[in-house]
Amino acid sequence: MSGHRTYRSLTLLYPKSFRVRYRDDLVQHHHDLVEDRGLVGGWLRSGLDLTVTVPVYQLESIMNSRHTALVLNLVTGLLGTAGLALVLVGFPIGLVLLGVAVVIAVTQRSELARSLRETSPAQRRRRFAAAAVLAVLAAAALMVAFNDDEWGDRGAVIYNVSFLVLAIGSVGCFVVALVGRPRTHGSMTR
Repeated sequence: MSGHRTYRSLTLLYPKSFRVRYRDDLVQHHHDLVEDRGLVGGWLRSGLDLTVTVPVYQLESIMNSRHTALVLNLVTGLLGTAGLALVLVGFPIGLVLLGVAVVIAVTQRSELARSLRETSPAQRRRRFAAAAVLAVLAAAALMVAFNDDEWGDRGAVIYNVSFLVLAIGSVGCFVVALVGRPRTHGSMTR
């Protein structure tokens, strides 16, 4: 029986929606395999099945439209932030990255808006406020990095990494607030 508990715990590798729906069936199938093929044969077949199907179902859960929109938002934010950072440091290639981020944001805006959950005006205001606060903190980190010679190279790296993290967060909050659909009076949340 401990082997069945072990297999049941291995089903945690599946995405939650799949696991909730099929866990009992998977455990029963494993039990039947062990009875029919023996302990080693049942575990070999179940192990092979886990090895093949877990990555497939995990990728499937990641690739749904909601996660795709999140990844698209993050990529847009990262490209925009990296482009801005490169331009501020003096590398003109940053303009290309900024351009790519703007093109992605403009061309994919409707797709992103359709895939994001509806938000209330208060949620949108909070996201815009978070974006503004993070932008101010990023600007402060950047200003300190340019004006602080006491810390040396290590301090500059810390300030620049802080700037990038804060700027990415700011752009991400701004994009999510911008593309989120406002909730209409008669609509229901998912």
